[in-house]
Amino acid sequence: MILLQEPPRKTSSRGMSLAVRRREDEPHVQPDEDARIATALRRRLVDVGNAQIRQLGVSVTNGRATLTGRLNRFYLLQLAQSAALQTPGVDELHCDVHIVKSPELDLAEE
Repeated sequence: MILLQEPPRKTSSRGMSLAVRRREDEPHVQPDEDARIATALRRRLVDVGNAQIRQLGVSVTNGRATLTGRLNRFYLLQLAQSAALQTPGVDELHCDVHIVKSPELDLAEE
């Protein structure tokens, strides 16, 4: 599988929006599989073992997964993206995750 990365979309100073797409010649997922894909993606995020990553929002429409929420480290976003892209059925990944310095998020790490 070859991944193509689009340039980051317009962002604020506190967030990043990123879309990663699989090649067009790979099979497209049927809409009735979206719930199964979302469940599998949530399990993968839980398996990462980080409280902040577990709290990310997940939605899937026609194989297009979207992660939403806040994290306090860019590295955690990379872990979440990696887990999402390894989820069978995810054709495209969009991230609307803001990287913020927040005491409440720091407590979630402990």
